[in-house]
Amino acid sequence: MIFLTEAVLLPIISKRIQVIGREEELTVNQVTPVWQAIALGGLLKLVKNRIRYNALMNFLKLKVDPSHIELLQSDFKGSDELINSYGESLIGILFPDKKSALAIGLSQKMKCKSSFFIKGLTYFLGVLVLELKKEESELNQFTSFCDYFLSFKAAFSELVSTDLQKSIIEILLLNDVLKSDFSLIYADTFEETEESKQNGLKNLLNRKNISIACGILFLVGLTFYLTVIRSDNTVVIEESEEIIPLDSLNKLNDSLTQVAVDSTKLLTDSTVSLSWTAGKSFAVPKQSALVTLHTFLTDSTAKDPLVLTCYEISFDNETDQLAHAKDYFLKRFTEGLQVYKEAKIEIISFSEKDAKSAQKRGFYLKNRLVGEGLSPKRISVLPNSVGINPDASLPLHAQVVFKVLK
Repeated sequence: MIFLTEAVLLPIISKRIQVIGREEELTVNQVTPVWQAIALGGLLKLVKNRIRYNALMNFLKLKVDPSHIELLQSDFKGSDELINSYGESLIGILFPDKKSALAIGLSQKMKCKSSFFIKGLTYFLGVLVLELKKEESELNQFTSFCDYFLSFKAAFSELVSTDLQKSIIEILLLNDVLKSDFSLIYADTFEETEESKQNGLKNLLNRKNISIACGILFLVGLTFYLTVIRSDNTVVIEESEEIIPLDSLNKLNDSLTQVAVDSTKLLTDSTVSLSWTAGKSFAVPKQSALVTLHTFLTDSTAKDPLVLTCYEISFDNETDQLAHAKDYFLKRFTEGLQVYKEAKIEIISFSEKDAKSAQKRGFYLKNRLVGEGLSPKRISVLPNSVGINPDASLPLHAQVVFKVLK
């Protein structure tokens, strides 16, 4: 049975990650054992979590096309988007709440960019999905799954150095798995998980916590209401039949709840300090589209429209909704346009499916910007047939173009 990509696949995976992550071969080879250790740790965690194990098997059965197993015999060229989508799904199953912690904590130790670390991990896990699909019949029973991956428990310490082991163990909470006895480790896994969930639910639903939650929701609602009524532009949504409802209160307030995470992320990349107003500077990666936007808006002599390609936003290929946006980007993008009120933007998004799908993505993004406080009168969504071409080196769902006019 194959485990965490057989030796013959590793050089092929390494070459693809070098292209996707735009990194040197030496860096990729140094980080690969760390990705293997993370993948092994995530699979070992399933031994103590029957619910996530069931989610993994359902994913392999229902979402992974058996014909894609043939890719294991290829060089993966032309399949990057598919493999990345599989990898994202596996991250959501193995460690859905640990992605940022892994990127920040381990990329610093490996002295590489957090964005490259996550891109490489996602691609690596995407190939692992194909291997798991190939061995699906062997892993279909929970006991056989546990027996198989527990047999690799000792390999965890062989893949990475002691300090990296410690970091991965702390982030993924692996102590209970790595120190448990083989014969007892999953004897009562499902029952323990259910009991823990029930106790946690009882603790959450006490009167005090409910009162606090209601208070927080009230304050969030009041803040949002005051922000809307203080806007100096009347909000008139002309494309009301197209605009999708606001995502959620959590997404609308991500600039508040994610500020600590954003600050730490920025420290791992090469940054530049910008300022929309005097005395209020902020840091963003040098490669950010915000740097170009800042130069354009602050240059009073620049009159021609700016065509700005942004790689900090991506869409879900199935739903066309926003799948990911750099936490700092939408906040700082909106702040700049609020300062330079003469500026208007046109959104051109792309899709692998059809023109309607591409324009739908544009309306989702417009809706998100409205949620951040920008007047919809200043935002237009254009069809992708206006003559602006996407970056051919990247998937269409991972880029969007803003045309800024002033």
